Amino acid sequence: MRQITQVFQRFGNLPFIGILLFIELFFWTNGKAIFPNWESTYGQLIEIYMVMTLVFLFISLRRKKIGKQIDTPLWKAGIGFAIGFIFTWILLEAIVISGLLTVPESFNMDLFWQTILIQVCVVACAEEIMFRGVILITLEDVFKNPLIAIVGSSLVFAFWHLYAYNIVLYDESVWGANWSSVFIAFAIGLVLAVVARDKRLGLSACIGIHACYNLIIVGVLAV
Repeated sequence: MRQITQVFQRFGNLPFIGILLFIELFFWTNGKAIFPNWESTYGQLIEIYMVMTLVFLFISLRRKKIGKQIDTPLWKAGIGFAIGFIFTWILLEAIVISGLLTVPESFNMDLFWQTILIQVCVVACAEEIMFRGVILITLEDVFKNPLIAIVGSSLVFAFWHLYAYNIVLYDESVWGANWSSVFIAFAIGLVLAVVARDKRLGLSACIGIHACYNLIIVGVLAV
């Protein structure tokens, strides 16, 4: 009993990934009934996010360095997430006020909690465990150079969003041309890679940053 309690007290490998997969499966089977435009947006990406999660699980079970990134006490992971989320919210508030970023002024509040769940537990989590959890660490192991790993993982992250943004086009007036969105994703990827390498913050803070940014640009969070 004590061992079972210890497992669920941690933000560890199997419990965390299991929860993510359960949520992804929920949206995979019920997304069409939840989101009116499911088939033209998230529905085209959900299977890819499931693959990202499974790839991370497969690799993390064989490489301790990968799995260790989410083997963190729940309270510590929660603090990291909160720091990343709150800092990003404050920063983007300042950027929006300065006029450097425009965000949607309205959002369908009927989809409020559903959008939060899919953006945080599917989009942000799957992308972070893949691009920072697997690709960043793998590149650093291969090239033995943190800078190459940071830039390389950010480039892959950016080009993934060239595809993803073409499907889930949040607001054309915000993103403009596709290549501008790639540049923004690359810049964010650099920040996230640096944060991921910080042992005091790690993937939980990256997920918080990523989730907050996504929720703001889709209009869920007001700034």
